[in-house]
Amino acid sequence: MGAIPLANAVIKACTSMSSNSNHSIQFLYDINESIEKKIETIAKEMYGADGISISDIAKEKIKVYEREVKAKLIFLKRFFFFGVFIYGFIRI
Repeated sequence: MGAIPLANAVIKACTSMSSNSNHSIQFLYDINESIEKKIETIAKEMYGADGISISDIAKEKIKVYEREVKAKLIFLKRFFFFGVFIYGFIRI
């Protein structure tokens, strides 16, 4: 099966699950959990691992990634707020 037929099959499955009240999509982990906890959950639940071991280098990369994402989210929130403020000001 190619990528497009596979994608269409996934869309069809998700659509039928969401329209059927007996089935719903449930995420494997809470999106608010740390990256390390998400990796651990995936390893345990999907691959049957007993646990994970993260190297010091990987831990540093995770910290950098989390800082960058947090900084970008803060910027986007401020930019969005400023845009809404200016839009409201101009419309008045």
